[in-house]
Amino acid sequence: MKISLKIFIVSYCLIMVLSVFGGFLIIHRLYRSDMERAMEDATDTMNMLQTYVITLDEIPNQSYANFSFAGFEQRLGLNKEGDYPPYIGDFSGWEKKIALKDVHSLEEGQVFSGIVETDTGMLIQVTSRLNDRYMIVYGDVKHVFEKRDANFAFYRNIIMISSVFVALVLLGFSGYIARPISKITKVAEQISEGDYDVRVDTTYRTMKSYEVQRLGETLNLLADSTKEYIEALKHEARKQEDFVGNFTHEIKTPLTSIIGYADLLRTGSHDIEKQLEYSNFIYREGKRLEQMALNLLQLFVMEKTDFELSRVAASRLFDQISSETRFLSEKYKVKIVLRPERAHIMAEPTLLIAMVVNLIDNACKAAMNGGSVDVIGNCSDKGYVLTVCDNGPGITEDQIDKIVEPFYMVDKSRARKQGGAGLGLALCSRIAKIHGTKLHIQSKENVGTRISVILKLCEQSEQPVFDADKLNLEGNDANEQ
Repeated sequence: MKISLKIFIVSYCLIMVLSVFGGFLIIHRLYRSDMERAMEDATDTMNMLQTYVITLDEIPNQSYANFSFAGFEQRLGLNKEGDYPPYIGDFSGWEKKIALKDVHSLEEGQVFSGIVETDTGMLIQVTSRLNDRYMIVYGDVKHVFEKRDANFAFYRNIIMISSVFVALVLLGFSGYIARPISKITKVAEQISEGDYDVRVDTTYRTMKSYEVQRLGETLNLLADSTKEYIEALKHEARKQEDFVGNFTHEIKTPLTSIIGYADLLRTGSHDIEKQLEYSNFIYREGKRLEQMALNLLQLFVMEKTDFELSRVAASRLFDQISSETRFLSEKYKVKIVLRPERAHIMAEPTLLIAMVVNLIDNACKAAMNGGSVDVIGNCSDKGYVLTVCDNGPGITEDQIDKIVEPFYMVDKSRARKQGGAGLGLALCSRIAKIHGTKLHIQSKENVGTRISVILKLCEQSEQPVFDADKLNLEGNDANEQ
């Protein structure tokens, strides 16, 4: 059932029930008021009759008393002809009158009143006992019942006419209220069918109420979140497809070369120089495959392992990095400068050193022959900023977000010649994530590249949780922060 129809049925039934019940109460109240007024008039007449009878009983001349009573009846209208005229007498004439229940038990001076039903209609009967005589006065209440019936008939006609008018008004009102909900439902159906660009017009003029407006805004937020989630899933799916494709290509290329050179060695007769050349090529490509397999294994292990960070002295960390990268300066003919600021940081030393060494290796490959690589560590409000920068050729802005993806290489031919497989920065990105940060990459073509990570600083009072003897990286220099 549509919500507009539900609103119409509930509102219509409620309004009609309240209208009928309210009208009945009002008419019944008017009827009770008219009946009480008629009862009071009959009771007043009885009181006047009692007073007059008492006065007549004190008159010694009976003829004069009869004459006076006749005049009193004429003034009060009690002598009018009818089926139920007033009665004053003893109990002998009672059988001709309409007796109320237990009237014969009336005490002296007591007045008893009530409604009695006759052949001609309903009457008010007021009975009293005075000086062993019974007095009965009747009051006509036919007009009261006629007025009540006329009011009921009039109100019934009003209800019939107003019911039609109310139905038309409620139909329009329920449609007015439900129309925004129908629009929201239509948008929700479109979203469920995959159209994540459609949105609800959430202006108050369209939504008609604050609650429905909030509902529309919430649906729009849900659509935005769903769209972002779907796009993220598609992006991850594309990354997985690219990963599989790149991995297949990176495996196939060296394998093809290895198989080709191995076949030459197997099927042909070559001099020692050629055999050494073919063997070196096979060895080099095999080592590249081995390194790629190790990097992939390390990447997968880091994805599934929880690492615990410990308190590490930055100066000792840089000392270890210096010793492990000294050969790179000679290998690539570049100048490597390390400038650490003393501090204690929270890190996993083995992984952090691997990340920095990998970044320095990439920087050296980019700088080459006469270039320079700076490794800087300094404290800031955000933490300990560790930066590796070079003066190499740089990369374009559209490549910055891609270089941390597995197997992505800016210059594939140069990377393969240098033994790379495009996994280094992916490993570095994962290590940065383990440390609660990320790689901040800035690069400009023909100027160079700058890669930074922000590490957490720790207080001097914090106790180390890492076994410092493994890498001898825990320092207690009083000058370090």
